[in-house]
Amino acid sequence: DPYTLNLHSYTQIRTDRPQQTPNRQGGLVTFVSNQLPHKQITFQSQLEVQAIEIHTHTTHFTLINLYMPLTTPNTALEELGQFIEALDTPVLICGDFNAHHRVWDNKTDSRGNTLHNIIDELQLTCLNTGEHTFLARHHMHPDTTPDVTIASPTLATQAQWSVLPDQYFSDHKPIHITLNSSFTQHYTQIRWDLTRADWDAYTTDMEHNTQDTDIETFS
Repeated sequence: DPYTLNLHSYTQIRTDRPQQTPNRQGGLVTFVSNQLPHKQITFQSQLEVQAIEIHTHTTHFTLINLYMPLTTPNTALEELGQFIEALDTPVLICGDFNAHHRVWDNKTDSRGNTLHNIIDELQLTCLNTGEHTFLARHHMHPDTTPDVTIASPTLATQAQWSVLPDQYFSDHKPIHITLNSSFTQHYTQIRWDLTRADWDAYTTDMEHNTQDTDIETFS
């Protein structure tokens, strides 16, 4: 295969597009250092997607690499949300969603609204800073940002996100993400069982702690 790229000391995880045509070629590829234990997670989706669980010496997380063509229905994002919700690790999602929202771009469309709602519902964080990642082919059209990076809060606080200036002959700019590897992460999804709450004790405690509070200080 003349398009195979091998990097020394890295494992290549490659997913070719199922239906290759002269005008539609490509797929996804992720390189993971051989020093990091990792495994690919099977995810059946309408998206072109790879999910890889990666372990470092201090933490583990799931890296999701994806491409969402304009022809893919927005319901595929809901499938992605369900997949993320079922994971027991933090996530780092890097993808060309072809989605626009004013949180990361200069316009909003329906796909962007759907993606933004999922980010909110799953309490994730968009790492984009507002810098455009796609250069318009015509000078009359504005540059945009279809490429979105999303992370769990514990990863987001340790991440640095930037756009590199060299396009390497692409109309998309490379995105550089750095994670602080010095932190230790214990990830637990907290669920409250309100049926076992002691509401009488809660009420008594609240009355005791608020009886001397000056309400005007909050106005």
